[in-house]
Amino acid sequence: MTAQCVSVLIIEDNPDDAWLAREVLQGTSEPAYRVEWADTLTTGLTRLAEGGIDVLLLDLGLPDSRGPQALTLISHLAPAVPVVVLTGADDEQLAMDAMREGAQDYLVKSHADSHLLTHTIRYAIERKRAAEALRISEERLRLAVLAANEAIWEYDPVKGIPWNKAYEGLSGITPEAASVAEFCVRPIHPDDRDRVFRSFAETLEGRALSWRAEYRLKRADGEWSHIHDRAIIARDRSGQATRVVGAMLDVSDLKRSEEALRASNRKLQQLSRDLLRAQDYERRRIARELHDSTAQLLAALSINLTRLQDGGLEPERRSRVLSEAVELAAACSAEIRTVTCLLHPPLLQELGLVSALQSYAQGFNQRTGIHVELKIPADFCRLSLEVEATLFRIVQEGLANVHKHSGSQLAVVRLEQDSQEVRLVLQDRGRGLPEVLQDQAEGYVRFGVGVIGMRERAEQLGGRLELTSNKIGARLIVVLPLVHSNDENANIVGG
Repeated sequence: MTAQCVSVLIIEDNPDDAWLAREVLQGTSEPAYRVEWADTLTTGLTRLAEGGIDVLLLDLGLPDSRGPQALTLISHLAPAVPVVVLTGADDEQLAMDAMREGAQDYLVKSHADSHLLTHTIRYAIERKRAAEALRISEERLRLAVLAANEAIWEYDPVKGIPWNKAYEGLSGITPEAASVAEFCVRPIHPDDRDRVFRSFAETLEGRALSWRAEYRLKRADGEWSHIHDRAIIARDRSGQATRVVGAMLDVSDLKRSEEALRASNRKLQQLSRDLLRAQDYERRRIARELHDSTAQLLAALSINLTRLQDGGLEPERRSRVLSEAVELAAACSAEIRTVTCLLHPPLLQELGLVSALQSYAQGFNQRTGIHVELKIPADFCRLSLEVEATLFRIVQEGLANVHKHSGSQLAVVRLEQDSQEVRLVLQDRGRGLPEVLQDQAEGYVRFGVGVIGMRERAEQLGGRLELTSNKIGARLIVVLPLVHSNDENANIVGG
């Protein structure tokens, strides 16, 4: 349709009625009408399917028509075309039935003068446009509500509380099975009911134009959802609430995310405290080793050097004191070299993890008397410096725990690798950890004992750490991916 011309299709089996309607419309100039005629419903539907029709004038008394049911066919064929039903003076009930089936208007043929006919056509077109705009708007609103996953409810002092499909799916309550009281009482958690109802009642009695609350709602599957509920309140001139429209949003996922974030923050805070304690312990240990060995050697060396300054010292005595000073300096150098190797083994970067572990195992045996058996495949390849350093530090910490806690005279270190990951196993043959720290069924350690640093190192590389213990010893397993992301969390059992 253009502003100058309206295309009209008349489906009418009476040629005189069709001719009269055509003459009336074609005699109108603003807007102009282009009129087509079909004498059967079948012919008319064929023309309608071709498109280009702006309005349909339909006689329901056609030989091949099924009365108002013909409107169903027309609606499926051309849903955007408005329909005006042409009827006789005694067929107004038929016309009303047609209106209920989707016709925009009806017109008694004997009353169809120029003014009434054109007015009816224009009204039918505008009414169809308004109905289509309303349908599109309602569809958008429906989709918006579904996309937001919100349950819409309405409170009316007279009508009660209706709800939509989203609420039925959330609570499992249907309008047929529930009263207003059931809507208000049954789904809401008993610990939240009084607070929610009191807040709602106080808001309605006051002057506020909105209300909100958070509570737990029992879902259809029996689980509890966290609901964020808010409403807009309409009031009359006296301030009385006349209508309340609300929207319930399920925020359970958000609550779970917030709780996970809080738990992560608590874990991070605890980890920071543990790392500070571990750092302080390591500093004290290094200071103690330097004080008990290196510092004592330096003190003895200083005494000998002072004695050498004595000009009256006999040559033989001077030679003996000088020899002792040289020995003390060599011992001091060896102690410092041992400490620096423990802090940062040079072989690790130069020759790799296997050589560094072999050297460390030998030194560990000399210092503690504990034999370390290394089981490393001959084709074990070099890894990234970060992965090798992490595995070396974990072995250091693990062997230190064997020395301090297990009483074992043997520790076995096994390394394995494939294209995806590297696996470290450290096993001792000692007394195991105290029973209070173990799961009686599986032997898993319930919380960390000397594994704070190991756990953090595994997490940083996206790995997992497992510590088990029983009466024949403890076993530490660490698996690190060879391609990792620092954003991934490690899986820790008994960390």
